[in-house]
Amino acid sequence: MKRVSTRRRGLVAMGLLAALTWCAAVGSGAVPPADAAEATADGLPVYLFERYYSAPQSQKVDPPVRVGDILRFRWIGDAKPPTSVVEIVARDDGKTLAELGWEVYSQPKDDPSSAFSLIPLRPGSLELPEMSVLDHSRRAVGVTRAQKFEVEPAASPEELQKKAPDFLPPMAMKLPWGWVGALLIGGLLLAAVALAVIWKVSRRMRRRPAEAVVEIPRARLPECEEALQALDRIEKARSWAEGRYKPHYFGTSETLKRYIERRYGFDAAESTTREMLAVLAERGLDQPRIQLLSSLFEMLDRVKFTDFTPDDGECSRVIDEARGWIRATRQAAPRLGGSDAV
Repeated sequence: MKRVSTRRRGLVAMGLLAALTWCAAVGSGAVPPADAAEATADGLPVYLFERYYSAPQSQKVDPPVRVGDILRFRWIGDAKPPTSVVEIVARDDGKTLAELGWEVYSQPKDDPSSAFSLIPLRPGSLELPEMSVLDHSRRAVGVTRAQKFEVEPAASPEELQKKAPDFLPPMAMKLPWGWVGALLIGGLLLAAVALAVIWKVSRRMRRRPAEAVVEIPRARLPECEEALQALDRIEKARSWAEGRYKPHYFGTSETLKRYIERRYGFDAAESTTREMLAVLAERGLDQPRIQLLSSLFEMLDRVKFTDFTPDDGECSRVIDEARGWIRATRQAAPRLGGSDAV
């Protein structure tokens, strides 16, 4: 009995000693805790991941994987890569992910909750190999374990059509024929009423006798008043005060020619100064007035057809001389019981 109890005591003591030794080793880091990351032979941590999103079918893991789907993966477990991770590559097998049937779709920065994204390129049993997790300097900071996926062919157009379409084709829609018929009849009635109103109005208009439209001619001012008013407008415009002399001189010249055309009955606007003076001499205009008009047009033509710049006094003088010539040559008002003076 004493030997048995002594042996039991020895076993208990050895167990306690082993437990204390293990706890000390864990505390010092010599033995990894149960939830520590698995490490490879070269000391790189092994990061675990899972598929959590398959676009465009679902944001769940349930739907099957098809060719062309965008598979998003996220890191799981306590050990996760640092935020500097920017790339994953196939590890030490001589083949790229594209050769193994995968295409890298986006980097982790595409989605904060996403570790990486891949697209399966062919159907069948595809293995996602062990991959190296690289940081921005392409230094390996960890590895992943291989996983296998069963990839189905891409959905055909017929299969997509069978999946609860968002809309019905036009032939499958039911038209409310009752409403269509009511609208059609109402439209026909409105058209008939409109045609009847138009017919009655047009018939009434045809029966109404045409009213004679009498145009009242607008009386034209006498040539002297018309010319004097035009000269007043030219003088008020004062274009010469802004350095625009030609409008002032052209306007005065045209006003005089229109007055002469109406006063003496010939096409003065299309005549040269010499031709106009010759016709006025034939019409009996005295020589002093012809000479005055010749001097006036000489000043006007000098500015109209050259780059001559007149002074302000000449600009006012041509208007005053044009007014004086018109008043001196205008027709006298008719006298009662007598003949008109020319």
